[in-house]
Amino acid sequence: MRLQPIGRSLLVQVKPEEKKSKLILTASQSDEPTQAIVIGVGEKVEAPIKEGDLVLLAPYAGHKMTGGTDSEPYLLLSEKEVLGILRE
Repeated sequence: MRLQPIGRSLLVQVKPEEKKSKLILTASQSDEPTQAIVIGVGEKVEAPIKEGDLVLLAPYAGHKMTGGTDSEPYLLLSEKEVLGILRE
């Protein structure tokens, strides 16, 4: 089964963070923006966001979704919670 977002919602998969050291500071990390890959886009999203885009999310954005075989979490969120699209 696949979740298709509706309205102005997006389904994203959180990109795993690169581990730079063995010290983990969870309290400060949660205040940082998160990178995610867009998996699904609702039909009323007005921003130029499409599936496969790498986006930057506001801290604490979205609702965590579980399921599937992937170990990385999915988030269902509003397009307003996207800070921008990361391009190369």
